[in-house]
Amino acid sequence: MKQILLLATGIFSVNTDPAAFNLSSQPLGTVIFSSENGKNQLFGLQSGTGAIDFANLTVTSSSTMTIIGGKGNFRGASGTLTASQFQPFSLDPGVALQGQVIVTGSFEAVPEPLSILGVGTAIGFGAVFKRQLKKR
Repeated sequence: MKQILLLATGIFSVNTDPAAFNLSSQPLGTVIFSSENGKNQLFGLQSGTGAIDFANLTVTSSSTMTIIGGKGNFRGASGTLTASQFQPFSLDPGVALQGQVIVTGSFEAVPEPLSILGVGTAIGFGAVFKRQLKKR
């Protein structure tokens, strides 16, 4: 029935959580934003809606991405991004959608535990050396 609704209205939903479509036995999906070399990546969960305008052959959509981690410079990242897009649409299944996606929001990367340990160790050594200098 939902598929017929899509064809009749052009309205669709996007969600990386299968439970949103009563498929709770399936694994959770993710969206990955990656640098060209793949060393730095953001991982997130996404949900959103969109509409296909069959008369004008365009697609508009908006979604929210909850950052759940990352790789490289983005290891331990968290935050929220929103995306919106407007693009041409082709009825030919062999034609890929090509358009512009505008992404806004913020995220922050959490320092690695070893970095935190290193800072703590340096502060500890500094305090010990300062006491030793005062004793002299």
